[in-house]
Order: sequence, then C-alpha cells, then structure tokens
Amino acid sequence: MRFCKECYELLEDDQSFCPECGSEHPDYQSSQNAEELRYNTRKLISKRTKWVVWIAGVFGVLFIGLHLFLTFYFNPIKDFREMERAIIDDDVSAFMEYIEWNAAALMDEKSYFEFIKYEEWEGIKKQFLHLTEESENAMNEIIYSNNGGRLFHLKKDSVLWFYHTYSFQAVPTRLIITANMERTEVSIDGITHTLETMEPMELMWVYPGKYTIQAYANNNFGEFTHEEEVNIYPNEEYEYSIGFLGKTYPFSTNKNDAYLYINGENTGVTFADLDELGPFPFGANPELHGVWENAAGEMIETEVMTLADNELSGLDFYFVENNDLNAVDLTSEEAVHENSGQLGELGQYLASIVLNFRNDYEIALNNKDFSLIADYLLADSIAFRELRDYIAALKDSTYQFDFKENNVWSVVSMEDGGYIVTTNEKFTFTNHLDQEIDYERMKEYILVESGETYRIMAINYVETKREY
Repeated sequence: MRFCKECYELLEDDQSFCPECGSEHPDYQSSQNAEELRYNTRKLISKRTKWVVWIAGVFGVLFIGLHLFLTFYFNPIKDFREMERAIIDDDVSAFMEYIEWNAAALMDEKSYFEFIKYEEWEGIKKQFLHLTEESENAMNEIIYSNNGGRLFHLKKDSVLWFYHTYSFQAVPTRLIITANMERTEVSIDGITHTLETMEPMELMWVYPGKYTIQAYANNNFGEFTHEEEVNIYPNEEYEYSIGFLGKTYPFSTNKNDAYLYINGENTGVTFADLDELGPFPFGANPELHGVWENAAGEMIETEVMTLADNELSGLDFYFVENNDLNAVDLTSEEAVHENSGQLGELGQYLASIVLNFRNDYEIALNNKDFSLIADYLLADSIAFRELRDYIAALKDSTYQFDFKENNVWSVVSMEDGGYIVTTNEKFTFTNHLDQEIDYERMKEYILVESGETYRIMAINYVETKREY
C-alpha cells in the first residue's frame, strides 16, 4: 500500500504519478519503510477523524439549538400567553389573530371579545392548561362555556413530527327565530331574511356576542316594528321569538259577506274571513266601517266607528235596509206606541226576560260579577262568551254604568224557532277620567228555547249614538 507524500492519496502499486495531485513517485514504495508508512497512515486517519468529529459537533450544536428554538416557537403556552396579554390590554385585534372562525357565520368581534373576556376567560384558561399538560395524546379537544355549550374546538396540529401547535376554532350557534306574524322581515347587523310563516326558521349561524335584532311586518290593520338587543350564548341552538305588540277586537255583524273598510279603503277582506279584528298596532285608532251589496245591487254601509270610541261597546257592523224592521227612528214615539201593544203573551214574557236581564246586567257591570247574568245566557253561546270576557276585562277598572231607560220595541219570530227582541236603551258611562258619555242604542237580542225558559244566544248592536 502506497500513499502520495504530498496529498496522502492512496496509490496503486503500478502508479508512478498521484492521480489526485500529479506528484511523481517512481520509487516511492522502496523509499518507504514500514514504520514511516504506519506513521503516515495514522496521521491521515487522525486528521480525518478530527474533521469528522468537529463537523459532527457543529451539527449537533446546531441541531440542539434548532430543536430548542422550535420547541419554544411552537410551544402552545407561548401563544396562549399572548392571548392573555391581549385580554389584559383589551386588544380585540391582537386576540382575534389567534381565533379561527367560519366567515359564513355572523360574528361581531368586539362583543365576542367582551363576552370571552368578562364571562369565559378564567374557565378557558383552566381547561386549556389541563388539556395541554395532561392530554398530550389527544388530537382534538373541546373547550366548554360556563353554561355547558361548546365554545372552542382545540385542534392539535403536528409540525415536523416532533412539535405541536394548537388552534382555537370558535364554535357558532344556530339561530332559530319565530314571529307571531307571517311575512316578517328580520334584520341582524344588516343581514335580512323573511319569515314567510309563523313556524320556527333556522335563520343563520351566529357566534356568541351581542346583536341587535330588528323586525318589520304589516297586515290590513297597520304596520308593526320590533327592535331588541340580544345576547347570544354558546349552545347548539338559540331560539328567539319576535312578538309584535298589538291588540285584537271582537266584532259582530249581520252580513258576513260584507267587506271591511279601514280609513275609507277596502281591505278586500269580508267579515266571513275574520274571527276577530286585528291585531292593530298599539296606539292605532283607524276609522272602520262595512260595505255590503244587497240583492238589488245597492251598496249599504254601516256607520263609521273608531277603536277608541267602541272599545267598550264593541265593534258591531250591522247593515240596515230601508224595508228592514231595524230601520226605526230611535226618537219616534209613534213607533214605540205602535209596537207596545203588539207583543202578545209570549212576546210579553220574552220582553220581560230581556228587561230583567238589563236590570241585573247593570249590577253585574258595576260589581264586575258575571255570575249575576250567567243564567240569562245560553251556555257557551256567543253572548255568553263575549259578556263573560268583557266583565272579566273590567276587573281592575273604575268604570261605572248608569242605565237610564230600557224599552222593548218589538218581538219577532224567526224561521228556526228563535225570537228577536228589539230594544231601545239609554245609559251613561263614566270612564277612569270621570268623563261621562251618554249612550243611546238600538239592539237585537236573539232568544232561543232552553229547558223550560228562553235564553239569550246573541246580542246584535244595530245603531249607537253618543253624546260627550
């Protein structure tokens, strides 16, 4: 074995020139003794070993340093401390850099941050430290809100097999909304949806925070608005109900196929289509009347009334034709005289029932006691339900009723066996402001046979006059 004396490259026995550096070696083998050869060999090996060791040491130091740097850089506690610093500094932007959320869901960053800071942070901190210190093998964990809802998916990601990062993936809530009116427009932070029905509707996904919910709806009776600031908390779903404030009114009519007019405009709705009038917006006081076309093509109209004037007396849409018995002048003494002697024995009996009812009705109104008149009324009839509910509504009022006159004008039989008792009634109503209103009314009492007597099934308001 020969080596080049210049570069110590290994030479073959038949090589007289070094293939590496070109040095000549004609008799190199013979000039080397065994001891010198061993020495040079050891020298060569020692020099290479030192280089290998030095290079390995450098790489070892670099590797350890890089490992320490990466361990620090990807340490989840470091990012969490930055999040906590943002909480302390009230820095919304800095905090949100560490939160991942779905852009398709609604988020108000400021209110979300305030919710986390003031209501959830201490609980988040305890859960995070527990998960990162004691759940090393878990790839995905849940951080829960104080109310038990899911607040974050804590997702664990591996980097270079040895290092781990954690991402806070915010969990949204399904917002489900209902409204008490159809075709309600709902707006949240400028995003608008329409609720076609009154059934619950999943509106959108929303992150916890504070939002302003606005709503609008309208019907034949007016326009309704709603606005409320709502705190949405973490949960699978959040149900919110929009309750437009309004009031409904019972009504009666003798022509179900007549049309309802509001403020002089035809609503296109007949009384047959309505169970009650409304809801009207609170504070609304429109003018109402009905229009009916008779067989001769004549347009018959009721009197025009308002909600305020008729809230107590009832909304009664009664149509009077020229040849109708009801078209009696309330001031006609002759009409009273003509009918007074034509009642007959049964008619006198039916008239006495109505007059006795009127006497007890005055006492029932002033004492707010429906039981005083219940026996005059056919059980579960329209008159029974309306008067029961009306007297119940007077419970906390200071209203007073003073009945002045109750006159029976006529008793007429009906084809179905019932009877119509027409009356002229005068009374004074005193409201909560001690204002007195004088009323004069023409009414029809529908009586039907019930057991051994007759009872009132319905009460129709034909005409009303008021003096303030």
